Amino acid sequence: MEHYNMNLTLKVWKQKDGKSKGGFETYQVKNISSEMSFWKCLTC
Repeated sequence: MEHYNMNLTLKVWKQKDGKSKGGFETYQVKNISSEMSFWKCLTC
C-alpha cells in the first residue's frame, strides 16, 4: 500500500455550555501521514 501525506480542514462546533451561543471554529492540520490514525491526528 502506498503511503502519502495529506492536509485536513476540520470545522468543529464549540459551545461553553448548553445555554451559551456556540459557533464553528476551523482547524487546519497539515502533513498528516496516511499511516496515522484519526485519533492520533487529533492529538498532535
